[in-house]
Amino acid sequence: MSRKLSGQLGVLGSGVAIGFALRLVQSALVARLLGINEFGKFATVAALMAIVSRLNDLGLPNTVAYYFRRSRGAFRPLMRVAYLDFILCWVVSLALVALLPRFPLAISPDLRDAPVRQLILAAYIAVNTPTWILPGFVTAAADYTAYARLTNLDAGLQALFSVSACLVLGPSYFHVVAALAVEQCLMTCVYLWFVRRYSGLAPDDPVSPREIISYGVRLQWGVVMKLISSRADILTVGALTNARLAGLYSVALNIRDIGLLPQSVYAAPFQNLVIDRSRDEKISDRPAVMTGLLLQLLLSIAMAVAAALALPLLIPAVYGSAFQAAVAPAVVLFASVVFLGPAGLCWMTFNAKGRPHLTSLQLTAAGIVGPGLTYLLIKTGHGLLGAAWGGVATAALTFILCIVFLQRLQHYRREDIRAGWKRVRSLMDAAVLRAKSALAGPPRG
Repeated sequence: MSRKLSGQLGVLGSGVAIGFALRLVQSALVARLLGINEFGKFATVAALMAIVSRLNDLGLPNTVAYYFRRSRGAFRPLMRVAYLDFILCWVVSLALVALLPRFPLAISPDLRDAPVRQLILAAYIAVNTPTWILPGFVTAAADYTAYARLTNLDAGLQALFSVSACLVLGPSYFHVVAALAVEQCLMTCVYLWFVRRYSGLAPDDPVSPREIISYGVRLQWGVVMKLISSRADILTVGALTNARLAGLYSVALNIRDIGLLPQSVYAAPFQNLVIDRSRDEKISDRPAVMTGLLLQLLLSIAMAVAAALALPLLIPAVYGSAFQAAVAPAVVLFASVVFLGPAGLCWMTFNAKGRPHLTSLQLTAAGIVGPGLTYLLIKTGHGLLGAAWGGVATAALTFILCIVFLQRLQHYRREDIRAGWKRVRSLMDAAVLRAKSALAGPPRG
């Protein structure tokens, strides 16, 4: 690993760790302040927002990263499409919240004959999308320090706004939603101000809006299916049971996402590496992809074992004794990280090599199987544990399909796997030596 890449990963790693800590604090404080029922309703809103906002973005987060990495002159064409998408977000969000009172969701009764609440919810959904799209310019430019600072600013403001809303306005999930809508508006303005520096770096590259949207839409279906296979679980739990169980399952999902934290560290450098090597006929991306896949697999297994030991103590300590019932489903659901971690690396590879349809194909299967399993297992009386095991089974299916598609794309042989393990051992030995050297301190004169 080069010194430059090591430094970049160090910056991203520290930034991601800080951002994660801020989000964990926010989640725990909001859960304690709202209580299980209100937190369950907020989790329902957050899950709905995640699905709809990603549907609204038309795959532009990955499209921006792909085209801007290949050509700095694509900035203006990409921004024109992004502005059009911002308008689409408002249209879709307003239409959706007008229909929500008719759906069997935990929040539906609160929206009936409540136009102000509907408008607040629409704003929360609509303004979230730009904060997904615009950071793509920063990561594609390999400006990782700025990316870490901006995302941590976002996480810090979200924690400040949401907790302050509960303390000042009262423990209502809608107060949190309104506060976060304001925060996301502020962050969109910050991102728009920041990415202006990328304008005029190169002559305009005539990338057509049709080409931009086509790439994003081919990828977008898979992105939406991925969200449906995970976040739709909360909506299903809330619709079939009650807000309390939705709140407990939301805690389990939030903790499961901790296991995907390493991908936030290396995603941008890894995807940029694959894009660059895909354009260079002299250097293959195959060894890097295999090494990354094996490293992620080992790390995911280690994290799943650690979670099984630690979560029975951590959940009551962090969220409060009222969330003790979330321990068992959280431990089971965290096991899905063993499959989702390596699968995520495969998705990055497919997208970076201009094959987003491969991501979409396997995530479509997961998006169909996941919600179906959750519905079936809860309906047959297996409760939250059943939903968690359904999540593990869906993740396993996703992983198997990813490996099949990766093999068809990369054509690995046994020799490649053996060489990959050798590189993994070398990297681990080097990491151990660096750790020992750091613990020993500077040599004494």
